[in-house]
Amino acid sequence: METGRLPRTPHAIAAAVIALFAAFGIHDLGRAPTVYQDEPVIAAPGYTFVTTGVFGTPLTPGFFGSERHCYEFMPLFSILTGASMRLFGPGLVAVRLVSLAAAAGVLLLTHLLATRLFSASHGAAAVALLVIAPVASPVEHLRTGIPMVDLARIARYDVAVALFGLAALLALSPTLGNAAPPGAVRLFAAGLLTGAATLSHLYGAFWWPALLLTVLLTRGALVFRRAVVVSGAGFLLALLPWIVFVASGWSEFLGQNRYAGERFALLDPDFYFSNVRAEIGRYGLVLRAATRHLASWLFAASGVVGVAILVRRARAGDPASRSLLAIPALLVLLFALLLQSKNVLYLATLWPLLALVASHGLLAAWRTGRFARVAVLAAGLFVAGEGLVSLRRFSQEARATTAYADFTSRLAGLVPRGMRVMGMQHWWLGLVRTSPDYVTVPLQ
Repeated sequence: METGRLPRTPHAIAAAVIALFAAFGIHDLGRAPTVYQDEPVIAAPGYTFVTTGVFGTPLTPGFFGSERHCYEFMPLFSILTGASMRLFGPGLVAVRLVSLAAAAGVLLLTHLLATRLFSASHGAAAVALLVIAPVASPVEHLRTGIPMVDLARIARYDVAVALFGLAALLALSPTLGNAAPPGAVRLFAAGLLTGAATLSHLYGAFWWPALLLTVLLTRGALVFRRAVVVSGAGFLLALLPWIVFVASGWSEFLGQNRYAGERFALLDPDFYFSNVRAEIGRYGLVLRAATRHLASWLFAASGVVGVAILVRRARAGDPASRSLLAIPALLVLLFALLLQSKNVLYLATLWPLLALVASHGLLAAWRTGRFARVAVLAAGLFVAGEGLVSLRRFSQEARATTAYADFTSRLAGLVPRGMRVMGMQHWWLGLVRTSPDYVTVPLQ
C-alpha cells in the first residue's frame, strides 16, 4: 500500500463485497423476514400476466375490475416477480430473488458510476457502506438496519427504482466533463431508463428532472433543451404501454385509485406544507439508529465532509461533483414536497447517492495523514463489527423462523383441492398451485 492511498485493488474489494452480499442474501431468503403484506399483492398480477397475458390480480376479483386491469401500482417490478415465479416456481424465494438481483445491480452500478465519475476507491467505499453499516434502526421487515441487505430481502419495487435511476445516470456519465455533449443515443437511453424507474414506482419519475438538472448544470441551456426533447421521447416511449393500458380501463383506474386521491392534491397549498412538515418521519429510522450505532454517526459525518468537498469542487467547475450534489438534493426536495407517504422504503433510491457522497468524506480523511488513517481504519472496523452483530442476530432469528414454504405446505394440506379460499394475502404465494381460486380483500 502506498502512503495515503487505499489498496490498489478497489475493483476486487467491491467485487468481493458484492459477492458476499449475494451469498448472504440468498441464505434463508424464504425464511426471514416473515412474509410482508405487500409481497403477494405485488407478485399476483405479474404472475397472472406471464401465465395468461392479463395484468390483473386474482386476489381481489370484483374490485373495480382489478381481475382484468390492476392499477394499484406500477407494473414493471410485478411482471419481473411473475417471470421469476414462472421460472423458479411460485413461492416467497422466487419473488425475493428479483429484489436480491436488483440490489446487487444497485451495488454494481454504484461502483461503476463512482469509478467513471470519481475513482474506483470511491465506489468500493460506497459499496462497503451500503452492505456493512447499520445506519438505520431495525423494524419488523427491515431487520438488520443495513440498507441494501434489508432491501434485498423484501419483494418491493423500491430497489428497482434505484436500479433504473442509477442506470440512467450511468448512461449519461461518460459525457460529464467531456468536450462533446451527450449524444442522442445516450439521452434517449437515459429517458428510457427513467421511464423504467417510473414503471417500477411513480416516484421513479423524479429521476428524469434530476438528470435534466445535471445536464443543465454541466452542459448549459442549449444542450439542456435538446436533452428535454430527446430524453423526453425515450421517457414517454417507455411509459406508452402503461398509458395505453390505463386508457383501456379509465373508469377502473379511477375506482381502484380513488382512496389515494388525497396523495395527489396538487392544487391544494396545504398539501405541500403538510408534506414538508411530515418529511422528517421518513428519516426516523436513521435518527433512532444514532442512539444505538456508531455507523449512523460515521455515515452522517462522512456525508457532511463529502458535501463540503463536493461543493468546493463544484465551484471550481467539476461537472461530476455538481451532478452528485444536484441529483440527491433535488430528489430529497421532491420527496418532501410531493410524496405524502413517508414510507422509509422509498429511501432505496437515495441510499446509493448518499453513500457516494459519504465516500468522499471517508477517503478525504484517509488521505489526510497517518493518524487520520488509523482513526478511519479503527472506526471502519468498529462499524463493520456492528454490522456483523446485526447480521448474526438476523441469522439467529432466521434459524428460529419456520420457512414460508414449509408453513404454506402444511396449510395447503388442510385445504381440499378445488375449493375457493378466502384468506390473508400473505399465504397466496404458497397456495397458488393448490388453491388457484384464492381471494382476499383489497389493501386500502
